Amino acid sequence: MARLSENPSKEELVHAINDLYDKLEQERPRRRRDRRSTRQMTPIDAWRVKYGDLCNDSHSDAAKKLGLSYGQVYSARGEFTFRDIQPDSFDEKDIPSSDRSEETQTKGRRLS
Repeated sequence: MARLSENPSKEELVHAINDLYDKLEQERPRRRRDRRSTRQMTPIDAWRVKYGDLCNDSHSDAAKKLGLSYGQVYSARGEFTFRDIQPDSFDEKDIPSSDRSEETQTKGRRLS
């Protein structure tokens, strides 16, 4: 990139800014936060991330454990989806034992 003169014109400034923007775009690593979901979220999944054994996990960790996307967990917790799921909708017993997190199996309920 060429140095700007002491009193650059508007066109020179715009060109310099666009050059900087392009350079930053090329150097910035592309990050994809949202993993692809392997399936649709079920009501029991929504209960688990809102009130059950995954309620204390981050959105990313809960999504990874369930094979869902970050957006699905975010939407359920923010009540954009599954608005009808309440703390008493399910219980830890409703979660198949193969799907329970280790902490829940050893420590019991983690409701907050």
